[in-house]
Amino acid sequence: MSADAQRPATTTIQLMADTKEELNALKECHNMHTYDEVIKFLINTRKTSVKSLFGCTPEMPPFVREDDDSHRVPGD
Repeated sequence: MSADAQRPATTTIQLMADTKEELNALKECHNMHTYDEVIKFLINTRKTSVKSLFGCTPEMPPFVREDDDSHRVPGD
């Protein structure tokens, strides 16, 4: 990596007060020192998260076991 790639760029962004509080909480909770670390952590977390499929088929009826189900636990 070139030396320029490691040089921090000064950038100003506008945040709502509650967003800054959330960033500060993450920074403290994960023992991070800069907002850059927090932002990279959030990006990496998003990239590595498995998308939940919960609720993707709301029309599916609830699961009901059949009476002769061979996988039924005794006493169920």
